Amino acid sequence: MRYRLIFSGLLLLLLGQGRIATAWHQQVASDLWLRGDSFAAADGSTIARRNIVEDLQLAAWHVVPGAAHNDAPGWQISLMANMRFLGDLGIDSAEVSPQREERYVPGLSASRVEALAAWLDMQGLARGALDLRIGRQFRLDATGFLALDGVDVTLHFPKGWQVSAFLGMPVRADQRLGHVSPLLDGIDNGGREGLEAHQYRDRTDGETTIAWGAELSFSPRPWFAAALAMRLVGPASALREAAVGAHFYAGNERVALRGELVTHPLLDRRDNWGAALREGTLVSSANAALGLSPFGDTWVWVGYDLFRPTFDADSIFNVFYYLPRRDLQLRVERGFGPAWQGTASGFLRFEDDAADMGGDEVTGRALAGAGVDLRLRHTAWQREQLVSWHWAKVWGETRAGIDVEGRRAFWGQRLWLGLRGVVYMLSDAMAREWRGFQVGAVASLRFRIAKLTYLMGELENFYGRGSAAYLAGMVWLRWELWR
Repeated sequence: MRYRLIFSGLLLLLLGQGRIATAWHQQVASDLWLRGDSFAAADGSTIARRNIVEDLQLAAWHVVPGAAHNDAPGWQISLMANMRFLGDLGIDSAEVSPQREERYVPGLSASRVEALAAWLDMQGLARGALDLRIGRQFRLDATGFLALDGVDVTLHFPKGWQVSAFLGMPVRADQRLGHVSPLLDGIDNGGREGLEAHQYRDRTDGETTIAWGAELSFSPRPWFAAALAMRLVGPASALREAAVGAHFYAGNERVALRGELVTHPLLDRRDNWGAALREGTLVSSANAALGLSPFGDTWVWVGYDLFRPTFDADSIFNVFYYLPRRDLQLRVERGFGPAWQGTASGFLRFEDDAADMGGDEVTGRALAGAGVDLRLRHTAWQREQLVSWHWAKVWGETRAGIDVEGRRAFWGQRLWLGLRGVVYMLSDAMAREWRGFQVGAVASLRFRIAKLTYLMGELENFYGRGSAAYLAGMVWLRWELWR
């Protein structure tokens, strides 16, 4: 209810005609998606979806007369509201009926309304030393992404130091005007219980809890930046989630060094960081890269990338899309004049038993696989082309293929048409033989109806021997009004 009132108030403010309205910078934007897709389920039946999504965004800057503009010192006040309506016209009655256990999907509904954002932002308070944001907002720091209802305070200090802290409640899908925040295992964070909820507390909805944390950042020069952040979810006596993250960057036009690390224990070790440290599962993601530009438009990057999904591996939603990795990487980027750009990259992937979600001992001895990717892009006044070739052999499965994409403009770039084709060959990791192929095609268009008003469409079709066919289409209408 409170967000409905906030949103209505913002709408009246933005559309009202007052004495101070000419001092505002106002924006109203709308995104309307119509999407339909169809694919085969494991039991041979067809799953069809017919979705309609309306995303309405309202914003206003410099609400108070006399407040500073972005390019002048002083304080500023801005407002933001983002509402979304989601409708699914392809839901079968059996999917929302608990009596039909074989088809029932808990939490599925034909329509819902979400408040993605509704906040008041004040910057440059206390002579530029204080920023304050209140309401439903998104926070991105060294620990990752978080959507919360609460307050975010940032203090600016001399010499490039900055401290930000937040306190609030994580946004839940089952609250009124809440929005869906899926976990990596495909279980919505709110509205129902996930798998093995008795063991993994953060898969259980439970009662609304608090989230709090802070980030310390330091950027004394344009060529250097570093940050250290901590995030806690739940009261101190019964934490449901804890994460610590850090990142840094140093570089110029010839050399660059960057890195980041996040400690986010696996689900079965979040209540025991000591055990996670002994087993090697404390770090959920880390990467570092060194880049050199010896001449011209050439960059050479050497890096290390570690990723361990923080969920249980039994879920079918993640097994094929969030594979753990521990890679050594090499990447070369080369420009050939103003229009051509080439990239060659490769990786060596090492086994990481700790990423198997069970906390096994890390051996790190065996090579799990390798891969190579070659890309060539050409960009001109009214056309773009991209050709890429990919080969990888990881955990016994080989994947090789080519991807060709092109876009062309017509009527003075008022209309863009695009076509993409993909062909992949796959091998069977068990039988050690090629088992089939996957072929895909995507056709797209973008038409500028008027200034800041676009109509876009896309049609995609994928087919593979031994895998389910997939057909999807989407129409997207976007318009903006500025004042």
